[in-house]
Amino acid sequence: GAAGIASLGRFFEQVHPDDRPGLRAALDAALAGEAEYDVEFRSLQGGHVRWLAGKARVLRDEAGRATGMAGVTMDVTERHDLELQLR
Repeated sequence: GAAGIASLGRFFEQVHPDDRPGLRAALDAALAGEAEYDVEFRSLQGGHVRWLAGKARVLRDEAGRATGMAGVTMDVTERHDLELQLR
């Protein structure tokens, strides 16, 4: 509904601008039924960049219409920082 679209807009405002196209493509693919939502992206929170990993599936009604998403988003900033140090 409209409330869900508004909350997605606020969510995307917090996503790093360079990561928005990839995140949008993953979300569109999940909504189209092509794949589950499985992405990593940067989030701008309080002036700090955090890396987030999101995995979710689209919930659908009996007619196949998307009604929401169920999943989890985890902060993986520490893992990204360690990977950079190892390089």
